[in-house]
Amino acid sequence: MDDNTITTSIFASDYSFDEYLKDFTLAQPQVSGGGTGTKCELVDYDTVFNSDGHKIAIRSGTSHNFGSFLGIDANESAILRTTEWSLEGQKSSVKTEIQSPHMKAALKAVVPIYRDRNIKFTHISWYGEPRHLFHFRTGLFEYGRQLHLESDEQRHVSLLVEHLQQELADAVASFTSHVTFQPSLPSIEFRHAWTIFRQGDLVYLPGNLAPCGVEMIVRYKAIFSSCSCNDADHMFSHAWTLEGEYLTTNKNGFGFKSWTAKILYFEGIRQIKLLPLLPLRFHPEQEDIKTRLIIRGRKFRQLQGIHHQFYRGLASLSREGGTDTRMFHTADSSSRVLRQTGSRIMLDSQHFHSKEDDGNSIPTSWVFTDNDYLICHSHVAGYTFNERQWGYFSIDLLQNIDFDTATFESSLMLPDKHKNVLLSLVRMQTDHSNLAFSDIIKGKGKGLVFLLHGEPGVGKTMTAAEHCKRPLLKIDARDLCHDHDSTESALKRVLRLAERWNAVALLDEADIFLEQRSRHYQMGNSLVTAFLRILEYFQGVLFLTTNRVNSIDHAFKSRIQVAIHYPKLDIASRKRLWQIFLAKASTKIQNPSSWADLASKFAHEELNGRQMRDIVRIAHAAAFGAGADIGYDHLHNAIDALRTFDEEFEKNRKPIEALFEYRAHKRRRVQSEDSSMSESDY
Repeated sequence: MDDNTITTSIFASDYSFDEYLKDFTLAQPQVSGGGTGTKCELVDYDTVFNSDGHKIAIRSGTSHNFGSFLGIDANESAILRTTEWSLEGQKSSVKTEIQSPHMKAALKAVVPIYRDRNIKFTHISWYGEPRHLFHFRTGLFEYGRQLHLESDEQRHVSLLVEHLQQELADAVASFTSHVTFQPSLPSIEFRHAWTIFRQGDLVYLPGNLAPCGVEMIVRYKAIFSSCSCNDADHMFSHAWTLEGEYLTTNKNGFGFKSWTAKILYFEGIRQIKLLPLLPLRFHPEQEDIKTRLIIRGRKFRQLQGIHHQFYRGLASLSREGGTDTRMFHTADSSSRVLRQTGSRIMLDSQHFHSKEDDGNSIPTSWVFTDNDYLICHSHVAGYTFNERQWGYFSIDLLQNIDFDTATFESSLMLPDKHKNVLLSLVRMQTDHSNLAFSDIIKGKGKGLVFLLHGEPGVGKTMTAAEHCKRPLLKIDARDLCHDHDSTESALKRVLRLAERWNAVALLDEADIFLEQRSRHYQMGNSLVTAFLRILEYFQGVLFLTTNRVNSIDHAFKSRIQVAIHYPKLDIASRKRLWQIFLAKASTKIQNPSSWADLASKFAHEELNGRQMRDIVRIAHAAAFGAGADIGYDHLHNAIDALRTFDEEFEKNRKPIEALFEYRAHKRRRVQSEDSSMSESDY
């Protein structure tokens, strides 16, 4: 009968799958049974290739052939060491296998990585030197001392400890003489640098070796050598690569992330405190480091979620702008740049990591300890509103925002009744008031869209966001025109962020999205249609600004809740703005009447708010260079410079505009001839 033929169905009995699995497991060969590993001895075998090119195992010092598998006698030995040789006779690896049940029990009890090992069904093995057991020799020694004197268990554990001492003899001697016996000034040789790291050690990384250029601590996991040769000419290319882990954020909350750093080759003996990275317990300032990094770690945890902050300093940003987080994650490190920024930012790690794997997430019930706070990331992920880029921001440089709630009232040249309408509506919407009205159809009509129209420089972009202490998310073409994305998708994404962050969105110079649809401009038509569709389901606050209200498509009338006209600045408004700008720029003039005098002298100049702001900025720079406060001459010279630039600009622009107009006319004529679109489509 065929041995592979099943004669009895496993379903013949009425026991459960768990009972079946138990019987099946008990029927399997057990590595701890039948005398396996009971001989208190270490035997060596060599795995070589015979004349037929087949791998065979022979006991060291003999020519006896055990064939493809080791003999039964080998199974009885407590420790089995097998050296593999290549066809060329070069040693390729050495494997040590612990078969003794007593040794395995000791390792399981003392060494954390073996705590969950099922030693009944598996042996414990490793390749090369047992470096991972270096710092557990004392624990194994103490474990053996607790056993019955001269018992089989104690003899086996004694053999294990002696074996480890012999295998690690050079490292033990070096560590003992340079570290153990020199506690006040410990040092180490390069080839034994691995000995100073213990499993779970807290390892200090200076800024040049840390993930974002700021000092950090990682938890030690392993260390690897780039090369084990002793060639003197090759020694200078040797390095130890340390692998550690730290706590960071991911889309599920928090998780561990790996990080590697190197110790490059050095000659002679070096003090441990001078190494580029070292266990924190050897650092001369370990207590100060612990204090400040625990504080930083607590702040890191508190910043989980969505937080509106101010940041000034270096940030690791993507070279590409936009609200799409893929622009950061798909870029390699060369596509990121350290950039000085002073901007309000939005911290939102969950959204930042939403397109990534969650990695090694920790449970939401995780209770943070001080050691966990020590290994928290030095940076948090966020979006900078000025640069419109995602990136990482140093926790130490984050500040709470000092909102200038008076600016809206004092600087915006609008009637009070219009200001009150703006503030009331925005506050109701951003505070998620139950008074907010929605459409009959679920999800529609919950947004609030303002149209601000008027001449340039009259304050249309000075929205109510500052007064209501809300983020202001400005939108421009950079956010909407990436090659891999459609404009509609990009606009949806940025408006969803505005809703998520409870921000006031500002689409400045929105003419391309508002323009009356025409049979001659199909691309523009699709943008307008898409924008109308998006606004229908938008649930946040959006300000649209335009200088061409007469060209807006009629369909927007039902999408815009409030339209406010910003009139041209009159003399009184200009005087008031001059006073405000001068007051902010002045450092020595303390008497407000001095600002009023200057404001009165220049209020007759027909300038808009943006021009006045720029003039004061130029005048302030000139005055600062002269060590004085802003005076009449500084402002007059700045206005002259502005006038000269405007005249030159207008003179050079006319022939260019004529060329552009000719090309546009020609393009419209071609589109008109090719278009099959009828007026009824609109």
